[in-house]
Formats: sequence, C-alpha cells, structure tokens
Amino acid sequence: MLQNTTLLSITAISAPVFALGLGVSLMRIKQGRGSGCKDDPADPLTKLVRAHANAAEYAGVLIPLILLVDARTSRLLPGSALRTVAEWSIVGAAVSRTVLVATLATCSSLNDGPVQRKIGAVGTYIFGAILSVIPLCL
Repeated sequence: MLQNTTLLSITAISAPVFALGLGVSLMRIKQGRGSGCKDDPADPLTKLVRAHANAAEYAGVLIPLILLVDARTSRLLPGSALRTVAEWSIVGAAVSRTVLVATLATCSSLNDGPVQRKIGAVGTYIFGAILSVIPLCL
C-alpha cells in the first residue's frame, strides 16, 4: 500500500502538468495563437509553456522513481534510517518541483533568476539523485 507522503507527492508533481496544460490552452485562445509562442521571456504564454514543459519533463521520471522507492522501502520498519531518508526525499522532490514550476509560471521574466527558481532546481537534483540511489541500497 502506498504511503500518504507518496500519494501527496505524486499529486503535487502531476497536478501542475494538467493545470499548466490547461493554462497554456487558455492563454493560446486569449492571444489567438494556434501554436508556438513569442520569443519573449516576459510573455505570459512563453512562461506557461516553459513551466508546463519543465513540469512534464520531470514528472515522467520522478513519479515512477517515487513509486519504486515507496515499494522498496515500505517493507522497512517505520523510523528506520533508510525509510526516513526516502520519505523526506520524496517530499523534498515534490516541494522542489512545485517551487520551481510555480516560479517559472509567475516570474516577471524567464531571464530573471529568483532564488526560488534556483532552490527548486537544486532541490530537484539533490532529491532526485538520492531517490535514484535508494533502490540500490535494498
């Protein structure tokens, strides 16, 4: 059975893919664009397209990885070191993705480098790397 942290984290990673996809479609209608977007990092459609692409890119890797880690660590005793690291890494990856994607969608320009964007990116790499190694430890 999946842990609550796993279910919530998968939701936090997958929901933005669909929400941003809808946002892109609605913005295309508003701007009268059938496809593509302006080469303007401050354009709302460009920011939504970039955020959607980034969310979709990582969801396809993180969700199966999270499911694998959950399945492999669920047999460990609650409170064991590896299970605790796994649970915190799952939550950390979900929070990192949420922060990064939200920052991409709402920043004034994609050329800006707000600290939240950097935190989200670094968190994704760190927690993703940890989650990638955990199954090898079991």
